[in-house]
Amino acid sequence: MSHKSQSIGSFRAYSTRQQRAGKKEPVKRQRPTLVCDHCKASKLRCDRNRPCSRCVRRDGGTSCSYNGLSRARGQPAIEERLQHLEAKVIQLLDATDASEPVHSSRLPSNSTGQQAHVSSGRELGLPKNQFPTVVEEVMESIHQLRLELPATVDEPGLEESIADGNDVVSKSILGLPSASSQGAILSQYMPLQKDADHLLETYFGSGTFVQPFIHTRQFQREYHTFQVEHFQAASAFWLSTLFSIFSIAALVHEGAAGEKTAQTPSCEFYNAAGKLLALGDYHETQRDAPEALLLYAHCKSLRSLDPNHECGAIICMAVRHAYELGYHRDPDTFGRFTVFEGEMRRRFWACCKQVDIMVSFQLGLPNNIILENCDTKSPSNLLDSDFDFDTQILPQARPESEPTPILWFIVKDRLMPVFARICQAALSLRVKSEMEIMELETEARKAYATIPNILRWRSVSESTSDPPFLVMCRFFLELLFLKSLCILHLKYMVRGSTHSIVQCTQAASSIVRSVADIHCEIRPGGRLQAVSWMFNNFVMTDFLLGGSTLCLYINLDRRRSIPQGSMMVTLEETLLLLKTAHSICVDRSLSSIDARRLGRAINFTLESTDVKQSAFTQPTLGSATGCQPQTTPETIVLGIPDWPVDSTNHNTYSEDQFTFSTLDPFDFISNGLIDIEQFCDTTTYANDFNIT
Repeated sequence: MSHKSQSIGSFRAYSTRQQRAGKKEPVKRQRPTLVCDHCKASKLRCDRNRPCSRCVRRDGGTSCSYNGLSRARGQPAIEERLQHLEAKVIQLLDATDASEPVHSSRLPSNSTGQQAHVSSGRELGLPKNQFPTVVEEVMESIHQLRLELPATVDEPGLEESIADGNDVVSKSILGLPSASSQGAILSQYMPLQKDADHLLETYFGSGTFVQPFIHTRQFQREYHTFQVEHFQAASAFWLSTLFSIFSIAALVHEGAAGEKTAQTPSCEFYNAAGKLLALGDYHETQRDAPEALLLYAHCKSLRSLDPNHECGAIICMAVRHAYELGYHRDPDTFGRFTVFEGEMRRRFWACCKQVDIMVSFQLGLPNNIILENCDTKSPSNLLDSDFDFDTQILPQARPESEPTPILWFIVKDRLMPVFARICQAALSLRVKSEMEIMELETEARKAYATIPNILRWRSVSESTSDPPFLVMCRFFLELLFLKSLCILHLKYMVRGSTHSIVQCTQAASSIVRSVADIHCEIRPGGRLQAVSWMFNNFVMTDFLLGGSTLCLYINLDRRRSIPQGSMMVTLEETLLLLKTAHSICVDRSLSSIDARRLGRAINFTLESTDVKQSAFTQPTLGSATGCQPQTTPETIVLGIPDWPVDSTNHNTYSEDQFTFSTLDPFDFISNGLIDIEQFCDTTTYANDFNIT
């Protein structure tokens, strides 16, 4: 028996017929198909994800299937039976005491690499010369069965342990607690049914909060379907979208009630949406991931009046996913989509472009989307009730004289290309020629001329019969055009170009004037109180641009004595507008760091013009608006309250960020001949904003 362990070698068994012929035919191992059906048919490399990246780029992953892996489910039971059979054969062989071993080159090895033992077969009742052949056939049958099964790993659980290890690393990067699960998140954050229905009614009822890429009827159908199943069949991204909607609706209610605590329902819903994004592995390109990320970023943006760098990172990831899913290609020429899917993809890509360009401008960064690489058309002017998932032919677009909720969104999409080029020119290190600047200005004015009359800006006093949402849509389109002119001419205003000084100052004055008009009416009791949530950080960014540009004009006039005959806005009017801007900064200083920054800059500017401090310590909005800042004289130091910034603003700032330096989106103001620090004492400025 000492040599029985050598009787089974690490080789394959051959049939008696093969042995007689003296041939050793290779045994072909039937390996399972680990690639998806489409990649296998196309002979492409498959990354084995579900869905794989190639199918995602081709049609969104709808056709990705792994039919070849269905047999693997019964594999563990068969493996156990084979191992049990091998053990019985080896045990039987060990029970014999034959003295003549069989040559090791004629018997197979078992699956675990252990060698079987063979006896002469006297206890089996077989002739001595037939026993080796019987053992060979038994072991060969076992071996052939193993070859016909899908490939297995020699060490059970090794593949799963490797995959689990990688998964733990990725989730630790995302910051997802290991104990989080979809059921746990739902049990902790899901509101009662009546409360959830009320929040959805708030969001979808007015039509003013709905993002264009969310189809009202489709989402409500999905909500009722998942509600019956207690949301067990819903994906993590769909649930994240649901909680983002809850957060926006709750934020509207809290704004009306004046709640400012950090433990409000909107914060809880917002946290749940983020956890579900992490649970769904939002870093991987998947269906519904771009929409969920973009809505989450919108939800985050509404929580602060200051630009948010984290929001920019989330939008960047959503853009990457959208590119990989082919949103930048028009559905009529790329992919196989239904009429409904194609139109919703156009809506999402248009929203993605606009948000990316606007947020990139806020942060002073180049935008992520290159418009020259896209051919997706603008969406049609249609209501959600005009088309649905079963629509075969898209209906004719409604006329632009009809103010649908999506009309301003479509018109804004027409203004975006020239705005993106202007932002690119402002960030460029190459100085543009006067002809290039004039060409960009002409393009901006031509795009502005395409705005339909119903969306043309008019003051609040001239819009008494118009819905508040329509007034705000006009306001946004007007700001987009005015800040385009401001950004285009700002660097060249500093360099002394008379035309740029005139155009930039006039645009900045219009920005401050229109913001003051809207700001007065969104207060409690105002005509625009119902849409006060629309006074967001984009408006504050434009307001900061307009106010700082007027400060720059005052400084230029003090140093160069600009001829007033060339200006459409006099110095006295500019000073009055700065006082108006200062009062807005006072009102918003509690919730916006940028408002406090601009308020300090305005104080320094007005002091430099020899205006008495008492004239602007408590400024009014002037006779045009008649609004008063909501502060008291005791709370004002140099006109700005020393209140702490709202705790709901999660941005972290270091002291050197209050010197108009590194990440300031308006850092290009200091290029050229004038430095904004010359009319803003940065030492005092930083000390006054020592926020911990």
